[in-house]
Amino acid sequence: MQRPAAGFQTQLSINRTLPVYAACAALMLLSRPAGAANDPADVEFFESRVRPVLVESCADCHNSDDPESGLSVDSLAGLLQGGTRGPAVIPGKPDESLLVSAMRHGELLKMPPKEKLPARQIADVVRWIAGGAVWPNAEPVTVAPNATAHEEPEFTGEQLSHWAFQPVTRPAPPELDDDWAQSPIDHFVLSQLREAGLHPAVPADRRTLIRRVTFDLHGLPPTPEEVDAFLADDAPDAFARLIDRLLASPHYGQRWGRHWLDVARYAESNGLDENLAYANAYRYRDWVVDAFNRDLPYDQFVIHQIAGDLLETGDANERFDQLTATGFLTLGGKMLAEDDPVKMQMDIIDEQIDTTSRAFMGLTMGCARCHHHKFDPLSTHDYYALAGIFKSTKTMENFSVVARWQERPLATPDQLAELERQQAAIDELQSQIDAVDEEAREELLEESRRHVGDYLLAAVAIEREERILEQAVTIGDDAEAVAQPGVTVIEAEDYDRGNVNKDTTSYGPGIGVLVNRGETPNFVEYEVEVAEEGLYQFELRYAAASSRPCELSINDEIQSDDAAGEVTGTWFPDSQTWFVEAFVWLEEGDNVIRLEHPQFFPHIDKLLLAPAAEELAEIEHEPLDPDFELIPEWLGRWHDAIRGAEEDSLLAVWKRLSDDPATSPAEVLGTAAALIGDPPPETIHELADRFEEAALRALEDESFADAHPELQTLLVGDAGPFASDEELQDHYAEQVALQLEQLHEEQEQLESELPEFPQVMAVSDQAAEDVKIHIRGSHLTLGPVVERRFPRAITDEQSSIAEAGSGRLELARWLADEQHPLTARVFVNRIWGWHFGEGLVRSPDNFGLLGEQPTHPELLDWLAAEFVEGGWSIKALHRKILLSSTYQMSTAANPQAEALDPDNRLLWRMNRRRLEAEAIRDSLLVCGGSLNAEMRGSLLPTENRAYVTSTANVDPVAYVTSRRSVYVPVVRSALYDVFQAFDFADPSALSGKRQSTTVAPQALFMMNSKFVSQQSQAMADRLLQAEPEDEPARIELAYRIAYARPPTQAEIDRATGYVREYAYRWQELHPDHEDSDLRAWQSFCRAILSANEFLYVE
Repeated sequence: MQRPAAGFQTQLSINRTLPVYAACAALMLLSRPAGAANDPADVEFFESRVRPVLVESCADCHNSDDPESGLSVDSLAGLLQGGTRGPAVIPGKPDESLLVSAMRHGELLKMPPKEKLPARQIADVVRWIAGGAVWPNAEPVTVAPNATAHEEPEFTGEQLSHWAFQPVTRPAPPELDDDWAQSPIDHFVLSQLREAGLHPAVPADRRTLIRRVTFDLHGLPPTPEEVDAFLADDAPDAFARLIDRLLASPHYGQRWGRHWLDVARYAESNGLDENLAYANAYRYRDWVVDAFNRDLPYDQFVIHQIAGDLLETGDANERFDQLTATGFLTLGGKMLAEDDPVKMQMDIIDEQIDTTSRAFMGLTMGCARCHHHKFDPLSTHDYYALAGIFKSTKTMENFSVVARWQERPLATPDQLAELERQQAAIDELQSQIDAVDEEAREELLEESRRHVGDYLLAAVAIEREERILEQAVTIGDDAEAVAQPGVTVIEAEDYDRGNVNKDTTSYGPGIGVLVNRGETPNFVEYEVEVAEEGLYQFELRYAAASSRPCELSINDEIQSDDAAGEVTGTWFPDSQTWFVEAFVWLEEGDNVIRLEHPQFFPHIDKLLLAPAAEELAEIEHEPLDPDFELIPEWLGRWHDAIRGAEEDSLLAVWKRLSDDPATSPAEVLGTAAALIGDPPPETIHELADRFEEAALRALEDESFADAHPELQTLLVGDAGPFASDEELQDHYAEQVALQLEQLHEEQEQLESELPEFPQVMAVSDQAAEDVKIHIRGSHLTLGPVVERRFPRAITDEQSSIAEAGSGRLELARWLADEQHPLTARVFVNRIWGWHFGEGLVRSPDNFGLLGEQPTHPELLDWLAAEFVEGGWSIKALHRKILLSSTYQMSTAANPQAEALDPDNRLLWRMNRRRLEAEAIRDSLLVCGGSLNAEMRGSLLPTENRAYVTSTANVDPVAYVTSRRSVYVPVVRSALYDVFQAFDFADPSALSGKRQSTTVAPQALFMMNSKFVSQQSQAMADRLLQAEPEDEPARIELAYRIAYARPPTQAEIDRATGYVREYAYRWQELHPDHEDSDLRAWQSFCRAILSANEFLYVE
């Protein structure tokens, strides 16, 4: 066989110089000059912080005596040379050093294997490598790389002579004198049959033929009227005109677009770890359907999906289509929560390479990610050359957890420019808002930092109150205590305002609870009058089988967000319990108590207010500055800081005072003594004042601040109490708050005027980048850089990729080149396989050495050549195949042929095939007269990027539709049950050929499923309305609808007896029902639809 034509020949010398450059680079990087002077500080750091780690944690296994994996850590040379995985240390580049990756317990290596080193030790090693990996008294090190470690292999003549890599020829059809052969296709087939001593099966009858071709091109059964018209057409071109009519119908694109969607691994959710909705994926599906319907030439079909966004066009709609087509590259599943962003990116690129190469070339390029392909002439260099193309392509907005895939608006350049102008105005307002907010926040911070003493006093008061609250004793069950002056008990149902029902009867006499009536959030308000202002103990009595914490507010100030949040055991009165929820300050006179829950209250029975114990009154502290307003958000953080203070910290004294209020500060100062100085403070207020003085000094005196770093951290540190991101606008000056409110209103107005454009999942070019070989597929161990190019077993073009671009457009045009040996072959084989059930190559996604050999290689090449010469027209290809006698054969058995060729590889008959899941469902809808022919659009009810984690998260209404199955949402991990039952393709991976199983659940589905029941009833209604009086005519119509043929007399007699007997028995069992006829005919229709004749195509 010939080698590929010019531009597609393999030259074994390509890139032979690349390893030499890599070797030189390695020598330059790893050589250290003899006698180079080391900084004494660097030497001290190595000896005290790094060498001990290597000795204690690494040297037992990795020493020069018997180094595991060939790696020795007892010399600089050992680390630079590395072991079997390559150099362990790259001076100056800790993030690229395998030693650091192993210590960090990365994906590839975890060392030490049992327990990760402390973070400080790892940081020391990182610092050492970043500083040049100084090793005192080390001998000059020159590490020579393995000359062949990353050299591109030379492929054998046997590998390169594989049939799929040879140029497509246009062999002449064998000359045969036989009337059976209507087309060149038949000449190729008949020639091989004759060589085997076989002959083709008899032609299929016309009813079989119209049913077969209608299912093939539409995925639907022909109507009785269509069958009658075809049978009555005696013209020689009747079948050709039937094919033309079917190809012109929108149903054709729906059917054949769905075939391609299997290859494109189409789905409407991400799957994998974070199953988020791809709510805009449907636009790609609609583009595919339209592309088939308008017979978009296949070469353009390829180019649009790989690089449609890079094509130039002046037509806006055409540009939108081209952009939408690139959804092909972004539809795959992604590990969106992968915490290693580089790995995530490379995994996405791997999926794109694998899908692209198998879809268009039938090559398993993904196998070359970790090593040269074991069978095909595909090297890791070929793989990473393509990886550079896809790494220079933007698929994701970011690679953070959870990552976001890119979506692009369908808008004209003018519209995008206007959108950019509007967005710039919004961004300018945001900048103003940020500036005002930052200035106001800084003013608050500056003022608060000057009142540290007040924060400390208030935080201690909160801690004391919480401790007393934890130890507080309820008085609700103590009748004597409840009778004391000032105690108020309120029945929960006696609220003054609220949106819940009052249930006073369901739980026993005297028991009333609050019950949701449908409005949310639930709330109730009580107006309470007290004679004296002061601190009150607030209690609730309730029952709860599960926790339903509520928000408690007093006079519009939130006191607690977990009131009534305990679990008592049941919802019934037997478990009602009193709980102290808070200590609240009430004003003399009227006060408003509010309880609120987002959904349902627990079963609250009573509320109680009682004057607080005297010890609580002692908690109330006198602030240092009565006019200063504490910021609650920062106060909470000061409280947390005191509660979590270590024994040797500055705040330990405040923690001790919280534990024991009677203690004198002078007795428990601890490390704060150095900050406070003499004389020691005697009271907590004096301590707060001294702390505040120290804080003021630290803010004004840099040397004092440096001397007290812990105080500095408390005041200005990123983890200090004042380093919060909470919204503080409520605390700003009135004028500032008003200014911000006005700016926000302007911004909201501009945002409301922003145009909303449809979004599509699509890619774009980004900064061009060649990729280094990833040794064993890991981005942590890198080899030489590979320039972007195409697999050299197929082309001799070293690189036609512009430096500035990604190379996708060049890749797309290379794939669509008429001289490409694989593109046309692979696609015509797919078309053949979808018509016959098996391709001429029975491994449609693998044309490599492990794939199957073509059964008819000359026919495959002839079809590929015809396809290209015919302008890549898919519809023309259909016509060639369908008008052949090979396609029009019957499925009649031939014992001799079955014995010689049981798999029908020689095509001595047509294969009998079961309908796919979509064709079964759609045919059921057709039989029931229920099919909705509406095209385009999405039925997915989930918002874009929202979670769809399982079938429980998919609204079943999404699947309750009478539209064609191509429009039913495809949710990874939550496939529609009809699809699952009948071997739907795995939407997570490319699938050029579906499995076809025969298992019991399929029969059970046809007999028992709700969907089949609904459609069989709809079909029965249709029969009864069409033939209200004539039972035999009704039966005949059922057969013609379901099987495209009339019944035999025996079938009519058997069906008549069945429906009469069924109606009689139904009426006996259900004498009050008047639907016995409908039930009988529904049962008959279910039997018709469950038969193999309905589910299979002859």
